[in-house]
Amino acid sequence: IYIDDFDMQDIVLENKPDKKLMNTFYAYGFIGLILDWVMNDFPIDVEKFSSQLVQIFKYSVGTIQIKKIN
Repeated sequence: IYIDDFDMQDIVLENKPDKKLMNTFYAYGFIGLILDWVMNDFPIDVEKFSSQLVQIFKYSVGTIQIKKIN
């Protein structure tokens, strides 16, 4: 779902990591944050949590867009 729904814009790097590995890394991080949030009984309200997730991805990858759903 992650790879299908999000479009990560490439960062300009001399030695880019493998795109599949990079997507796997971010997908597991994304899942890990959600699991931690759930296991800790939702310490942050859903609106703030989702906003923080977007900020984390923007900070770490530069640009992220949600693909248009058909």
